[in-house]
Amino acid sequence: MDTLTSDRVVTADGRTLLVDPADPRAADLVASGGDLNPLSLRMWRRALAAVDWDVVVDVGVNYGEMLVRPALPAGARLVGFEPNPVVRELARRTLALNGLDVDLRPQAVGGRSGSARFAVDRTWSGTSSLDTGTYDEPGRWSFLDVEVTTLDEILGEQPGPFCVKVDVEGFEHEVVAGARRSLAAPVPWVLMLEVKHLPVVVLEGLAAEHAVLLLAPGATPAGDRFVRAHPDHLEDLLPSGKVYGQDCLLAGPLAVGPLLSGPLLGGPRRG
Repeated sequence: MDTLTSDRVVTADGRTLLVDPADPRAADLVASGGDLNPLSLRMWRRALAAVDWDVVVDVGVNYGEMLVRPALPAGARLVGFEPNPVVRELARRTLALNGLDVDLRPQAVGGRSGSARFAVDRTWSGTSSLDTGTYDEPGRWSFLDVEVTTLDEILGEQPGPFCVKVDVEGFEHEVVAGARRSLAAPVPWVLMLEVKHLPVVVLEGLAAEHAVLLLAPGATPAGDRFVRAHPDHLEDLLPSGKVYGQDCLLAGPLAVGPLLSGPLLGGPRRG
């Protein structure tokens, strides 16, 4: 018998998210109407609308809000990763409830395939991550062994255009390292990376290899624009208040133009 308890959020656009009422992140998600990080969602929507993507991947699905809220490209293969079993089950139900056909997997995504220990944060599901080895609040964490895969394995030998959201609490650079072959493919690609936990030197290294685009928010979503960050300017630009400092877009050469000049919203909502 299914005994998992849940609560739900109904968003302003009528989408439903199932959440764990024991999770403080879920309480904040309810209070925000399912829009916990509005500028992150605006950035993700713009990335999704920039190109006709073949594959959309969400690494760190949590409750599924970044798959449920935006318009997803019709016909794209949808893949999600969430190692936390409680939130993954709720995300599975949420995606089905909203008519989304997502290949939702329990693996973690990293720099190489294998296995690893995953730390589940009992006080805030969003900060669960691969084991860092240092935890000063032992009662806050529980651990499980998980399989680890890479974006190269997910996308295959000859990927089509792909758009990926990566929120893995400081392990983003490892996810990028596991996509080296895919990032060299002659197709448009974008990785939306959470950068607030990354050392600036890591982001500078990424900006030296690829385009790093930061969101300069407008008064409304229609006024948002992306600016390309030079590696030498990131340390000053990120805390300046001129750009959104939580996430960036790492973009391939064929995606930079559409992202800098394309419309905010794309075609019809999938599902």
